[in-house]
Amino acid sequence: MKKSIEEQLALYQHVIDAAPDIIHVISPDMRILLQNRRSRELLPSVKVGGHCYTCLHGRASPCGHCSVKKVFEDGQRQEHESVITASGLGREIIVHSTAAPIYDEDGNMIGALEILRDITERKKMEQALRDTARRLDRSNQIRELLLRMVRHDLGTPAGAILNATEYLLEDKERLGELLEDIEDIHLCASQIFRLIRDADVLSNVLTASHVTFQEINLSDLLADVIKKLAPVLKQSDVRIEAEIPEQLVIKGLPILKTVFENILVNGIKYGGAGGRLVISAYKSGSWVCIEIKDFGPGIPDEYKEKIFQEFERLAEDVPGTGLGLAIARQTVALHNGRIKVRDNPEGGAVFEVCLPEDPADESRH
Repeated sequence: MKKSIEEQLALYQHVIDAAPDIIHVISPDMRILLQNRRSRELLPSVKVGGHCYTCLHGRASPCGHCSVKKVFEDGQRQEHESVITASGLGREIIVHSTAAPIYDEDGNMIGALEILRDITERKKMEQALRDTARRLDRSNQIRELLLRMVRHDLGTPAGAILNATEYLLEDKERLGELLEDIEDIHLCASQIFRLIRDADVLSNVLTASHVTFQEINLSDLLADVIKKLAPVLKQSDVRIEAEIPEQLVIKGLPILKTVFENILVNGIKYGGAGGRLVISAYKSGSWVCIEIKDFGPGIPDEYKEKIFQEFERLAEDVPGTGLGLAIARQTVALHNGRIKVRDNPEGGAVFEVCLPEDPADESRH
């Protein structure tokens, strides 16, 4: 019978030689009946006729976890992982072993087919991912701790300074020569507050993984943003021309308000006093796009991508934290949308925000 098996297996030698995995056919007494080319390359110690446990593991008896042994015991397909020495590579490798019974025409088990797949690199990658996950988790914990410290330990005294200077500035005449200094202190305190707020918002956006979208009318949202910015617009002598349909309903998050607020504030700061901003909206298939056009000096090509990165600013002498547009991009990305900036043919820049009507609908992306 053994000779008959070997003769039959020889017919398939050229087939298994083409396989990238290590393949053995093993007899019920645990001897190697056939090996493929990959086995001969990586495991030169394995010889046809030798016991598999001796050739592979240098043992005098079968391994307790051996999948081939279990196949002969219960006749079921078995799997396990183990470490073997691949002398052809000069190192140990981790293999995933799959063993299945071989039956003759009468239903008698006459051997087992063993396939050893090298999973060393996969295991290294899995370990690296676990290590990275642990580091990220630790980093997130530290970041949240720092943010809490910043919000409380920095926000509290900054709030006290801001309130005190606001009170003093209610009666500027009595400040005399101190007026300019008090205004500078007030400006710095305001800057600290904006930085704390922006860092907090950006952190929430970056760590958002499971979100529940709700119906939002972008027309109403934009109207609220414009109303909120009315004092800033008046002070900067900038007017907004809005060309927005009454109903622009999408599924999203209220945080979208910060996207348009940050873009408009950016336009007010860099668009120049006495300027104007034009907001328009249109639908394109299952997308809603909002364009905000300013007529300022424009944005050089080399900065069109950089301005969406954290702490990147076009001008150091203009108040800001350098986080506004970074928050805008991350928030739009959370909605599976797109944001970009291009030149305004009339001079200035055009920010375009395109959002899918339903961010969860993968067929629309």
